[in-house]
Amino acid sequence: MRCKADGAILISVPEKNKQDKVFEDLTKVAESVISDVGLLLVSIAIVQQGKRRVLNIAIHRKGGRVSLDDCETVSRRLEAALDERAAGELGPVLDGDYVLDVESPGIDRVLKTDTEYRVFEGETVEVRLKESIDGMPHNIKGTLAGLIENENAKTVLIKNPASLEQSKTSKSSKSKGKAEVDEAASKFKEEVALPFASIYSVRLYPEHAIKALSEAETETDSDDDADIEIEAEI
Repeated sequence: MRCKADGAILISVPEKNKQDKVFEDLTKVAESVISDVGLLLVSIAIVQQGKRRVLNIAIHRKGGRVSLDDCETVSRRLEAALDERAAGELGPVLDGDYVLDVESPGIDRVLKTDTEYRVFEGETVEVRLKESIDGMPHNIKGTLAGLIENENAKTVLIKNPASLEQSKTSKSSKSKGKAEVDEAASKFKEEVALPFASIYSVRLYPEHAIKALSEAETETDSDDDADIEIEAEI
């Protein structure tokens, strides 16, 4: 928006640019605090929840899980850093009252930004394809190896891709299912390049939760087998 004053043309800063500046400053402060404790910044969001405004910060530990202590530590240090900034010449990064909320990214987070693809590189992900590529099924899992951005397109690199449907089948089919997975996996390349336009979604694959569930099911199966043996003896 433009207006004239004393013959000069004044250009006001659009609201979007103001918001961009806020997020840019928040990112600088947050990344400094978070990197100091060996963690990574995943995302920043300002959310209106009823009458209160929430500054949401998602953090990640490379190769591990974020603990409650991690969230509390980052919350204390970030709050202190923001207060220090507000008391200085630059003033507050975010005007008005807000609640600071620091959390983990979630075990099955959908990746949406280039930053998230960079942060979660090396993690196991689930990829849903819009169409089959190189004979692969629509649902696969593998290791996120990177995001390549060219002038006109983006490409997602996945290492050791495997059919997600057959991975699930292996849990119910025991050894037979595992053989099917190994045979299917051997048909895929060690690393595949998936056009971003052909991908419906990429999300973190909750290995820890699935492993715990699988172990629980195994224990249940063992208990059932024991019950059957006892009944047979009686």
